[in-house]
Amino acid sequence: MIFIFSGLSFSQGHSDLMTIENELSQLAVQLRQTQEDVQKVEISKKIIGKLKTSLNSKEAFDYPFSKVKTIGFITSPDKRIRIVNWNIEKEDFSNQYFCLIFRYDDRKKEYISYELNDDGDPYAVIPEDYVDGSQWYGALYYKIIPIEKNNKTIYTVLGYDAKNKTSHIKLIDAITFSGNKVKLGSPIFYNKKKVQKRVIMEHSKKSVMSLKYDEGRGKIVFDHLSPENPIMAEFREFYVPDMSYDSYNFENGRWELHEDIVATNTEKGEKQPALKVYDMNKKGEMVSSTQKNVWIDPTDKNAPAGSNIHTPALPDAVEKTKKQKKNQPVTIEQYQFPKTSKKKNVQSSYEVILKNKNKKKKK
Repeated sequence: MIFIFSGLSFSQGHSDLMTIENELSQLAVQLRQTQEDVQKVEISKKIIGKLKTSLNSKEAFDYPFSKVKTIGFITSPDKRIRIVNWNIEKEDFSNQYFCLIFRYDDRKKEYISYELNDDGDPYAVIPEDYVDGSQWYGALYYKIIPIEKNNKTIYTVLGYDAKNKTSHIKLIDAITFSGNKVKLGSPIFYNKKKVQKRVIMEHSKKSVMSLKYDEGRGKIVFDHLSPENPIMAEFREFYVPDMSYDSYNFENGRWELHEDIVATNTEKGEKQPALKVYDMNKKGEMVSSTQKNVWIDPTDKNAPAGSNIHTPALPDAVEKTKKQKKNQPVTIEQYQFPKTSKKKNVQSSYEVILKNKNKKKKK
């Protein structure tokens, strides 16, 4: 009888969650169909109320809510916290964010919810210090990485903020809990000798920046950003990925910055499916061939030749060397790229070349 009763209770609980899921799904559809900002905020508040009264049991905490579109549900690998997150786009194309964090309290043996409140100001600067739920800057979190420090779990999160018409933001933050309070920010990010409580990377809206967690290597890998032109170094809305990569590696109980890393998808030796490559034959017909999907170090002079190897493009303004014959292309071995600093007032390669030309003329 106990077994039958337990089964009925589980079935009833699952049925209730399906009902809640359908209600949340309908609210999400209304949210995306509504045009007025005031109505969007009102519907979002209804969603918050529904979530707070629903995700207070283990069954609800683990329930996927897969029918609820445009609202993100992510759970930490240790199954201790769950973040529910979404945004609304306003009539002026700015974004306002909504977020609930659910955590299981071991001491109280219950699930506690924390609401983060975004004031909706798209031009407010994201603070570099600690913030609580009432001072939240607003973002969409898409990855949770638990780390241990001083016998305490800190939840590192990766986030995205569409911000405004000119720039977007990718960020790395840390979430900790103390009783019924949630705190964002922690001095665990080491940028050389500088300690940061969160990492903020603002870039041009016309570019796409990658920020991902490489679980196998225990590092957060991301595009390095540089200004499109050195004279725009003070304006973050003109920063774009420059084809180099940096990472934060978890070392010595903290995230330490490593610059100019070689970013690969898999460890050396791991098998990858073959690539289908399309090319034009001598008759002008499009043909396909199969090649091994392997990463080849472009700096390796002994790398095998093949059409799947990317050859770096060099500036047209490169001055030919004395040994070079007329109309002979400059090779990667002959050309030495100018060293550029990632600090302000960076010289472009063209400025370096022009400077060298002027020196020769003086001689």
